[in-house]
Amino acid sequence: MSGLLWSLVYATFLPIVWSIIGGGQRARAEGGFDNNNPPRQAATLSGMGERANAAHQNAWEALMMSTPVMIATLTGAAAAAKTTTGIVFCVARTLHGILYCMDLASLRSLSWFVGLGATIYLIVLAT
Repeated sequence: MSGLLWSLVYATFLPIVWSIIGGGQRARAEGGFDNNNPPRQAATLSGMGERANAAHQNAWEALMMSTPVMIATLTGAAAAAKTTTGIVFCVARTLHGILYCMDLASLRSLSWFVGLGATIYLIVLAT
C-alpha cells in the first residue's frame, strides 16, 4: 500500500483517538462515564473534555477531505509527492487535535490551513 493510502488509513482512525481522549474526560466527570447518552454528557463538558470532543468532531469533518487522496491515487500522480503530501496532511491534522486540546486557537487554525493546503495540493497533483 502506498504512503498516501496509509495516510488515509491514519486519518480514518484519528477521530477515534480524540474520542478516546474525550471519553477519558467524560469518565472523570461527575457521575462517571454516561454510556446511555455520551453526546449529551459530552455537551456538558468544559475545558479539555470540551476541546477533545470538538477535535473529535473536526477530525470526522476533515476525513471528507480524503476524496483528493483517492483522485491522486487513481490518476497516477507522482508517488513521492503524494506520500510527502499525505504525511504533511497527517501531521497537520494530528497537531490540529493536540492544539485544540491545549486551547491554542491561532496555532490550531494554522495547522488546519496546512492540512487544507495539502488537500488542495493533492488536487493539483491529480490534474
